[in-house]
Amino acid sequence: MVKVVVGILIGFAISGCNRHLLTENELKSKQEYVSIAKALENPEDVYSLNLHMPDSLSKDILKLRRLNELDIFKPNFISLPKFIGRFKNLQTLIVLDAKIKIIPSEICELKKLKILRIWNSGLTELPNQIDKLKNLEALELFANDIKQLPQSVTRLRQLKEIGLDSNKNLDFYDSFGKLAQLPKLNYLNINYFPLDTLPRNIIALKNLQTITLWNNSSGRLNIKDMIEKLSKLQKLKKLDLSGNPVDKKLKIYYVEMIEKQHVGCEVIWNSY
Repeated sequence: MVKVVVGILIGFAISGCNRHLLTENELKSKQEYVSIAKALENPEDVYSLNLHMPDSLSKDILKLRRLNELDIFKPNFISLPKFIGRFKNLQTLIVLDAKIKIIPSEICELKKLKILRIWNSGLTELPNQIDKLKNLEALELFANDIKQLPQSVTRLRQLKEIGLDSNKNLDFYDSFGKLAQLPKLNYLNINYFPLDTLPRNIIALKNLQTITLWNNSSGRLNIKDMIEKLSKLQKLKKLDLSGNPVDKKLKIYYVEMIEKQHVGCEVIWNSY
């Protein structure tokens, strides 16, 4: 009897922890607040907050305890506050066009976080404790200055999507070696790829279904070598190579080769 009661109590506790977590469709049905002041007028109703060029983030924002999504665009500050890790219901954190080179390790306390998107912010590294984000499914790091992924990224067992596009100083060979240890990773974005050749260990990312690799910035990417390596990814379903310069006849040949080896694979190769 005692075990039954304890089980019920635990069930209620878990249910209580999750009652403010919304699905994507549920979140869309909620009002999106664009002002902290307005949001604080009805803190219990705020699930989504989209801030445009905020001057700062004060601890008052923690009153928004049901917050599921926080978007910050062009902030007028250079670091995220350490209390960012206290949003227990946060599932999506987006920081765009910032000047934030390092994010605090406290961000790793966001146990419910599913999407972390930091774009064009000068970010140079990820916290070593990023593996504490056990529920992280998408990590998008477009246009930063990351040189190496931490070893702990290999323990993000729920990660399905990663964007490493426009990180021109990234050690891609080391990164692919680490990402190959993630069983659910199926999407890779390496647009504006800065090297002349793809690291050979990209074929170790055996579960990849979608790859976007367009507009390699050097224009010197070895296309033949790239196609040969990507063709070895047996689960490939979509490949976007738009913007990579190649002779028209060769393009047709390469596309047909991929489609022959991967029946049903969608190949996109638009010219820009």
